[in-house]
Amino acid sequence: MPVVTLAKWGNSQGILIPKSVCEALGLSIGDKMELRTDAPSLVLTPQRKYHRSRRS
Repeated sequence: MPVVTLAKWGNSQGILIPKSVCEALGLSIGDKMELRTDAPSLVLTPQRKYHRSRRS
């Protein structure tokens, strides 16, 4: 399991997600993530892209 460090980014904090983790989860730059706390854990869930089929 990779270890990441919380870093300051402007007025916010952030972490870098290792490329190997992104590849394993099928994540790409710009993907949206849901963030929630499950004390004492932080949980990130990818917001999957669903394609709606158009019905005539």
